[in-house]
Amino acid sequence: MAQQAYLSTNRYLSGGYGIDTTGYTRASLRNILVRATTSVNRYCGAPSQPQAFDFRGGVVTGEQHQWPYVDRLLMTAGSRRVYLNQRPVQTVTQFVLRMAKNYTYTIDPATSLVVNSIEGYAEVVALAPNIIGYFPIGWNFGLWNPIAEVDYTYGWTFDVVGDECEAETTKLFTASHGNWSATAPIVYIDNVVVAPGDYNINTDDGSVLFDTAPTPGTTVTVDYTYTLPDAISQATGIIATALIAESRVAQRGMIGLQSLRVAEVAITALQPGQMTSRNGVTIPASAASLLGGFTIGSAA
Repeated sequence: MAQQAYLSTNRYLSGGYGIDTTGYTRASLRNILVRATTSVNRYCGAPSQPQAFDFRGGVVTGEQHQWPYVDRLLMTAGSRRVYLNQRPVQTVTQFVLRMAKNYTYTIDPATSLVVNSIEGYAEVVALAPNIIGYFPIGWNFGLWNPIAEVDYTYGWTFDVVGDECEAETTKLFTASHGNWSATAPIVYIDNVVVAPGDYNINTDDGSVLFDTAPTPGTTVTVDYTYTLPDAISQATGIIATALIAESRVAQRGMIGLQSLRVAEVAITALQPGQMTSRNGVTIPASAASLLGGFTIGSAA
């Protein structure tokens, strides 16, 4: 499945990023936002295996880690703990220790695991495993280091209550945040709950489209949960704006031009001090400052 942008086209166009998008189709803007999303992930060192990381959360299946094979398996410090790649961890749904090709221990996450969501590890605290297969006769035929195979979910959730929406049209109202979770929102007009059948929602945009326009002067509010940290969506918009600016320069055949002056009008390209590089990606410094708390792996 193709990467979906962290910022929807509608959100970008209404985000006040200060650049003229005349001449860009919605499809071209979406592609630029996807490129900006890729830049965010690369800058932050987001994992790509076994499933690509998404700051909105997701499901990982079959992530593998070494499990130190020591004599005192349940006593040696660190031997019972696996640090997962994608965080914050929500729930571990399966935890299997593969001791040999056809010999495994399945640990019950409900009774035998403790998950530290912030530090991102799962720790075995009890051992009543479901054993499959027979351990190979002879030490040399087992795995030198057993493998922990883990399935889990990860991601943030941010609950919002009573968010007052802005009217885009007489029927369309937009909340403060996009990227809503699958949990059904509760919509109010003047604090009275509206029946779900009387409107449609766009979870990416974070918007409500009523079948019948609310009476002018009434207040529309929404309770909902969103999944993308604000800093990620804001950085995506800033990077997209820089990409559009670069494409404007390319359209004018001025690729590589550092500065241009015509009469009293001067145009100067962004200087290195205004850009930040990490993991082979160069982005505006303002975007980098937003992403500083979300770097995951690799080196600056």
